[in-house]
Amino acid sequence: TGPMRNFGITKKVTSRIGSVLGISGAKKLKDLQDFHLAEDPHKIPLLFMADVIHGYRTIYPVPLGIGASFDEELAERCSAMAAKEASVGGIHVTFAPMTDLVRDARWGRCMETTGEDPYLNSKMAQAMVNSYLNECRLRQIEGEITLRKIKIPNYSKYTLQDYFDGMIEDVEEILIERLKISFK
Repeated sequence: TGPMRNFGITKKVTSRIGSVLGISGAKKLKDLQDFHLAEDPHKIPLLFMADVIHGYRTIYPVPLGIGASFDEELAERCSAMAAKEASVGGIHVTFAPMTDLVRDARWGRCMETTGEDPYLNSKMAQAMVNSYLNECRLRQIEGEITLRKIKIPNYSKYTLQDYFDGMIEDVEEILIERLKISFK
């Protein structure tokens, strides 16, 4: 039903998807998961994902504003509440925090970062990531959550070099250092 039919998406195709972005509400997600598992030949559950850059249901200041406050505790509290709301709402993966170093205001998503300074960005990211991980630990019923080694995809390096047009000499070093601090 709905727009799927207009795009030629069949029931068979939907039974083979692995993730869903942009649907909210625990009941909707549960119903979709039940439908998917009934149709999926491998019985692999869907991952539900959401852009939770500055809140899920409760909306907080944009990350650029939180970064301007230099208040790591504020960043952690806002992220903790967003993580809890998203988790209760059935979301498995959040696209937050966004830790790009934005030094060119022409980029349309510059308000999603906490700033242009690598140290400030890493400290804010550390506070935000910790709050998301704490929520994961609180919601974990059994088993153990493991963080895998972080891989910096090649496209990230090249994309940043395109954005900064040579302003940053060693983009990869900045990315690695920033992410190391975020996950300490």
